[in-house]
Amino acid sequence: MYGLCSVKSIHGMTSFINSFRDNLFAQRDRWVLWLPVPMALGIVFYFSLPAEPPLLAGVTALAFLAAASVPFHANRAFMLLWLPVFIFALGFTVGQLRTDAVSAPVLVKKTGAVVVQGQVAQVDILEKGARVVLRDISLKKGDLHGQTMPERVRVRLKRNDETIPAAGDVVQVRAILLPLSPPVLPGAFDFQRYAFFKKLGATGYAIGDVEILEKGETGFFFANLRRTIRAHIERDITQKDHAALITAFMVGEDEGIPEKTWEICRKSGIAHLIAISGSHFVLIAGFTFFFIRALLALVPFFALRWPIKKIAAGAAMAVAVFYMMLIGAPLPAQRAALSICIVMGAIMLDRDPFTLRLVAFSAMAIMLFEPEALMGASFQMSFAAVVGLVAFYESSREWWKGQLNEAPWYKRYALYLLGCFLSTWVAGVATAPFSLYHFSQMSLVGGLFANMIAVPLSSFVTFPAGLLACLLMPFGLEHWPLVVTDKSLGLIMNVAETVAGWPNSVHHVDAWPSALLGLITLGGLWMAIWQGRMRYAGGCPLLSPRC
Repeated sequence: MYGLCSVKSIHGMTSFINSFRDNLFAQRDRWVLWLPVPMALGIVFYFSLPAEPPLLAGVTALAFLAAASVPFHANRAFMLLWLPVFIFALGFTVGQLRTDAVSAPVLVKKTGAVVVQGQVAQVDILEKGARVVLRDISLKKGDLHGQTMPERVRVRLKRNDETIPAAGDVVQVRAILLPLSPPVLPGAFDFQRYAFFKKLGATGYAIGDVEILEKGETGFFFANLRRTIRAHIERDITQKDHAALITAFMVGEDEGIPEKTWEICRKSGIAHLIAISGSHFVLIAGFTFFFIRALLALVPFFALRWPIKKIAAGAAMAVAVFYMMLIGAPLPAQRAALSICIVMGAIMLDRDPFTLRLVAFSAMAIMLFEPEALMGASFQMSFAAVVGLVAFYESSREWWKGQLNEAPWYKRYALYLLGCFLSTWVAGVATAPFSLYHFSQMSLVGGLFANMIAVPLSSFVTFPAGLLACLLMPFGLEHWPLVVTDKSLGLIMNVAETVAGWPNSVHHVDAWPSALLGLITLGGLWMAIWQGRMRYAGGCPLLSPRC
């Protein structure tokens, strides 16, 4: 009996392995979707090292692997094993080279009162006062006690200082400079790493009024444009908190939003709508695409002779890049603009724009040029949401097509609301592990309810009205569109505040180990990439007691 059971177990295991192998080879076209994974692992390995390795370690490893592949380039089995190792080494190398490229002096101890002079590279309007980033710095008075002056410093101006410089101005200010703050807890946000890759070598606070020595005349076009838009908003919206909210929603300057408002947004799960995210780029690029295509379609000469769909896609790409530059090109905006350009490029090449392959290439492109982005919550959560949404709609595409085919308008609107609900749920599930890991909390059912109201309202009212206001600002006609933007944002915040006040609206957990997040991430990718029953094996890490 024991021998018979052993034979059956071996037979069952053999059948399982054969079935798994057959499924794996049947989905060869999806193997390429795993390419970002070894690159990400190489980057994570580099940033987790306790000390900096020799500068040429990564380059040497790449050269060795490249040379080792030459005799076996025709051996498919060898190349399948060699490629992940090579991409792992590539991730390690780009992380090392990027670190060396941005290396700059940093302060290691606090200074006394010093007078620094430099050009304003960035201006942040805070809830109280302002903050500037200075570059091309020179020390006019004081002593750094043998330390090297950083390339850039960030100084918070005095709260009662009425002089707020513009980007490009050359200023002088008396301040105390501080070294960069380490993480408050193990695994918490690493401001030192964030600042290092921005060549920010010190922070500080002003103890005297800032003095503008020279007004900037060239460059910084987009910074000045943001300043102009903010001035128009503050002139028409008298309530400071509301003006700060609209400014953040339209041009990404969110430092002026009170912390209480941010806490409400986080608890209700609508922070992605207030901070510049992919949804903003989808709206602005989508509006441009459909408007230009419809406009050209109205003229028979253009519609019959020109590829109006491709022209509209090219215009949407240009607008997405312009908007990215307008809001200061933060990392989430770079990712969103890159994704928009890839999608519109696929349309221009008559390819399917909504595939995981494009998501994979976008991730690799960002990791190639900004490998440090991988270590941040923004990169992880945004790509988790995109992968989850693309995988979900990829698997249910035929159902949606069948439902939308010749459906009346009321059914289409009901399907849109269903899509909003499902999109919010899928994105919430996909980003939940990262939210729990980085912030030890996540929004529950309240987030679904808040987004069901906030997403349609922001898509059809808030953002279009705000965009119209920006377009009308040169003519001084922006008042009423800004009022509509303000009222709709106020309604969204009322819903968010109600949801945030619900009992148990947010789920809190203890700190997660990094290994658990890595296993859940790989499991989620397994479920998103593979098709068929084998994908459900990716849910195994969720059986962990910590989940």
